[in-house]
This record gives sequence, C-alpha cells and structure tokens, in this order.
Amino acid sequence: MSPLKGGDIVFLPWLEREVDSSHIVHAAYRLEKPRQTILKTLQRYAPILNLKLPEGDPETWDF
Repeated sequence: MSPLKGGDIVFLPWLEREVDSSHIVHAAYRLEKPRQTILKTLQRYAPILNLKLPEGDPETWDF
C-alpha cells in the first residue's frame, strides 16, 4: 500500500527544505558514517534541492 493513498497525511521532511540536525545525526547512525560525511553529501546537493542545512559543528548535534 502506498503511503500517499487513502488521504493519509505523510510527513516527508526532505520536502520541507529545512533539514534538522537530528536528521543528519540519525542518518549518520543508520548508515554508520561520520556526521561530517553526511553533511558534506547534503551540502553537495543543497543548491540543487534548495535545502537549508543546519550550521555549526556536526559532532555537537544530538537527537
């Protein structure tokens, strides 16, 4: 079943354009990669996808 059928409201954070630091922390944990690696990848695509990324040192971010 598609998550977009049946009138359900689905939260798709990547469509919000603003990426929360906790999303990067979670992605780094799930992918077993350093936070800085995830952030650099997002920075590469941010201009294309019009993303607003968090500022500061990724190692200080928490869930």
